[in-house]
Amino acid sequence: SNQARDLLVLVEGSARLLVLEPGFDETVVSDVGIGDIVGLLETRRGDTRTVAMRAVTDCEVVVLPGDVVGQTGSRNAEIVAAFNRLASQRRRRISRVVERRTRSVAASGAETSQP
Repeated sequence: SNQARDLLVLVEGSARLLVLEPGFDETVVSDVGIGDIVGLLETRRGDTRTVAMRAVTDCEVVVLPGDVVGQTGSRNAEIVAAFNRLASQRRRRISRVVERRTRSVAASGAETSQP
């Protein structure tokens, strides 16, 4: 299966969703708990950012291959709509976190460059 399209469901434990981007420290986007879904549509093609999930405690994760999720979605528009809403919400959250981080880095750079 295509790992970039796989859907991960956390069934035990806790984790953090992180943004990894060249030139920046990793940034926590959110905590992930039991029942949360991560993966599918987290990043866009050509994006330099990577969204990763890192375990905070021991975790058990169910991996649903992207092709299986796609086949299921092709037969159920409600599932597709729910995944799209989740992905849109998460992309907006990631964008807000990255914007805050960028402003913070810019502001700290301006402060250190002043005489």
